[in-house]
Amino acid sequence: MNPPTTSELSLYQLTQTTDSDLASLTISASTFREWVDTGIQFLIDQEIQATVWAKLPPHSRWWTTLETYYQEGLSEQIYRCNISRSGGSAPSRHSSRSSYSSQDSLIPIVLETSSQLRREHFCLILSPQLCSLMLAQEQIPAEEDPPSGLLEPTTLKVIYSFNPNVIQKALSAIKHLITITDTTSVEVLTDSVLPFPLPSEIDTTLLTRLWYQFLPHISSVSPKIKQETTQPLPSKSLTVREEFPQPLTRELSTPLTNMKTALQLLEKNSINGTLDRDISTY
Repeated sequence: MNPPTTSELSLYQLTQTTDSDLASLTISASTFREWVDTGIQFLIDQEIQATVWAKLPPHSRWWTTLETYYQEGLSEQIYRCNISRSGGSAPSRHSSRSSYSSQDSLIPIVLETSSQLRREHFCLILSPQLCSLMLAQEQIPAEEDPPSGLLEPTTLKVIYSFNPNVIQKALSAIKHLITITDTTSVEVLTDSVLPFPLPSEIDTTLLTRLWYQFLPHISSVSPKIKQETTQPLPSKSLTVREEFPQPLTRELSTPLTNMKTALQLLEKNSINGTLDRDISTY
């Protein structure tokens, strides 16, 4: 199936149709930034050469680790994707003081205007050793998207996938949405296959190292998993009319009997004490 070319493409929806078992996690924007930084820092630590496609907020703090990865001389290419907001023109280099504006290290890619993709952010890592997709969708109405385009405190629905089919379809969809500008690289316009096969398996040693690098950030993840992927409840459940009262009655019978016996003893002692006082008065 060819990737959709509509301007309303949602990468999140595309990944769900490709792999319905992908579970989403609800996290904050700052946690997603930590995940992206951790993934790129892992490439630096393991000296893995990779091509990175990223669409992230323009604030410089989102791009610092990617810039470091480029400066280390390890990256093959780093493509910085933006959504066209003015008829296909490239974003201004100095649209805001805090926005990322480096044009020398990261290759700018302008994508077609899309109200769906405008709310999505991704980091796609491609290498013979490790391929992964981190994709976040803002959980706010599109009409409430901040004019600055910054992804600040808001709820995100995130998926993290190593599935080569998901990664390949996401990359193809991104390429189909590229808007040609004077800064568009020629090599990204072709839909040719990658110069290496996407790894269907990850080396266990490499995966273990990646897992340990992510461990410090696990505590900030909300346990809200997609409802479709949760295990169904057992078909047989307790009913108030039958199963519930029976064990409850058995459990309460012993303490109630003991309480009744104790009250009877107290009442008996009270009566005997009254009789003793009455006799002593005569």
